[in-house]
Amino acid sequence: MDHSYIPLGHRLGGFYDIGAQETTYLRELARQYFAQEEKEKIALATIDDVYARRKKMQRIFREAIGILPDRDAPLNVTVCNRHTLDGGVTIENITFESLPGLNVTASLWLPAGYDDGAKRPAVLLTVGHAIEGRAYGNYNVLAQLLVRRGFVVLSVDPPGQGERVQYLNDEGNSRMGGPVAQHTFMALPGNLVGLSLTAFFIRDLERALDILEGLPYVDTSRIGITGNSGGGNMCCYMALLDDRLAATAPSCFTSSLEAILLTGRPQDSEQIIRGAIREGLNHDDFLSLFAPKPFLISAAAYDGTDIMASEFTWKRAQRVYALFDAQKNARLNIAPTRHGLFFEERQAILGFLCEVLDAPVREPLPTEHPTPLDPALIRSTASGRILLDDPEAKTVPDLIREYGVPLLYTDCDRKELAERVKRVMRVSWFWHIRPTIRFQREISDERVDGGRVRRIWFFSEGEEIMVGKRCAVGGVLYEPDGAQECVIVMPEGDDWEEKRRALLDAGKAVYLFWPRGIGPCQAVDQSALSSIVTHGRPLDLEYRHNCDAIMCGTSNAALRTWDAVRARDVLKGYFETVSFAGTGTTALYALCAAAITEERVQVENVPMPMAETLSKVEYENRLAPEIPGILREFDLPLLVKVLTDEE
Repeated sequence: MDHSYIPLGHRLGGFYDIGAQETTYLRELARQYFAQEEKEKIALATIDDVYARRKKMQRIFREAIGILPDRDAPLNVTVCNRHTLDGGVTIENITFESLPGLNVTASLWLPAGYDDGAKRPAVLLTVGHAIEGRAYGNYNVLAQLLVRRGFVVLSVDPPGQGERVQYLNDEGNSRMGGPVAQHTFMALPGNLVGLSLTAFFIRDLERALDILEGLPYVDTSRIGITGNSGGGNMCCYMALLDDRLAATAPSCFTSSLEAILLTGRPQDSEQIIRGAIREGLNHDDFLSLFAPKPFLISAAAYDGTDIMASEFTWKRAQRVYALFDAQKNARLNIAPTRHGLFFEERQAILGFLCEVLDAPVREPLPTEHPTPLDPALIRSTASGRILLDDPEAKTVPDLIREYGVPLLYTDCDRKELAERVKRVMRVSWFWHIRPTIRFQREISDERVDGGRVRRIWFFSEGEEIMVGKRCAVGGVLYEPDGAQECVIVMPEGDDWEEKRRALLDAGKAVYLFWPRGIGPCQAVDQSALSSIVTHGRPLDLEYRHNCDAIMCGTSNAALRTWDAVRARDVLKGYFETVSFAGTGTTALYALCAAAITEERVQVENVPMPMAETLSKVEYENRLAPEIPGILREFDLPLLVKVLTDEE
């Protein structure tokens, strides 16, 4: 037949606007989960209900991020150096092992007279996304304020920041970019085996609390936590997970998942908790489930998310604190600032912690704050980088590899593989009860030499609703006269043309099909954040949508696999035999759709095995789609081996 290419057409030939449908779909999916969450929270009527929810959310959170081993391994604390400041304050720069062989750099700020036999309150200071880590000016100013009020303070460098830069160039700086870039890059392999980077952040802080608990001059009933931005994020996680904390004061983080979704911005990898939206784990849970203990939301009026979300979360928490008759312990302070730990935020946090943890030094709040210390005073290593002092030191990527490899899938037959694919490619529908597609839309029908060409689109989901969680996808059907078999070809780029012609010459029909987010079915709305990260790949629309999808308990890959299966359902009305073909990144969708439907499949230019992200120190970022836990069930080589004749 005539091989001339006929395009699907902009916005499905003008019949349906798909320009923002991926964003709209995910927000509608999330809205349904948010509605269920609200019902559950309204039903919290007793203190026992709150404690039961806390246990449930702790379990959900731990399962979502993955369970790391070696919780009680030796800490191996080493005091690297000590500095005495004016007023008798001492800084001990230390290292400790949060996991065997993984050294964490930290600073222990000790007040004057700390060894006089008295028990003092302590604060764990968590760090936001500053490349300087704990030495960053505003963070070390807050540490100074607290230690001069008699608190013992422990500040900790997160992975990829301060002295813990994970990917060093020859100058001793990150060759991957800033903290977000490093976090994004090191997180992917762990996510693929179900070990979120969040688990490593949490383990660092759990072990830091172990250190504070073990100090003879710390009152273990008066340990608080505070931090800004990404550090505020970790404060909230720790408030949910660690019962040892007596007070929490996150700054510039507490909002709501609804508000974050509406910013259209991607989030850092450790902030993506798989299934959080689906399970109803929202920001107010970090506050509400801390009840009745004191919790301060330190918010900035001009932060990156709607300030009303902070107030919404606080009001939700007030309902829970009222069950304990402790509304005064759930507090909200809104500073007239942008994002950052500025004077107003520091002042509110200082006043709160001094009050609720009973600071030994009782003075009015200062009218001026000290200047930042020289970063050289807040350094555990000689060079300022662990990996420069000890190039053989373990890194987080090393441990992701060490812990992840034993979790990799084993071989299986086709029947078992289909079940594994369904478990991983979770969508909001059950695969076995797919609704009938009532009307596929044939928007053109042309006779060509030796055959017929039709442009066909359909709703893979939400056909019978006008607004909400619906998705339109489509393609072009090339049908030689007498064709009995149709191959659904999902093109990645221009590499489909030779395949299309070969299949048509063999007398097979070809449905050039584009699932959501691919080719002419790609959304055109843009991400608000376009900072460049590893290997020139931005935090783009694809990444943003996948962040949202993962929080909703699915993934871009799962949704596209669903679309491919629905294309097969449509074409079964035209042809007795239907199969799949994929090339490049679409090979994954073709293989998974074939596994679910038990159809045949052929693939070309299959991407690298996702398990290579574990074995390679560096890999080409985002070639492996981010699908949490996939490597526990299967990888591309197993799909190819079981579903095709190739090895």
